[in-house]
Amino acid sequence: ECFDGVPVSDASGKRLATSRAAGRASVVRAFFTRALLLPLVGLIAPTWLMAATRVAAPGILSCKAVDLMLQIFFIAVTLAFGLPACSALFPDTVKLPTRALE
Repeated sequence: ECFDGVPVSDASGKRLATSRAAGRASVVRAFFTRALLLPLVGLIAPTWLMAATRVAAPGILSCKAVDLMLQIFFIAVTLAFGLPACSALFPDTVKLPTRALE
């Protein structure tokens, strides 16, 4: 996409041309979504939820089975809701001003 470019279309969906600038913008957007945001949410959210549980109910995590079940639950919740929410932050199409295209 960086070298060959991506198809560019107008608001009605009519294909206009191929643009390397739009390809670079889509690669940057994919990098931020998949290499930074998604892993950070997957690592940080369950950790924060476990820390909040330790503060809210300190005695409940003394049982190793409950601790394990809560960790699994928080990871599942993060995967089910956090990752799709992060993906939704970046739409499938990129809107660029025409002056930014070559």
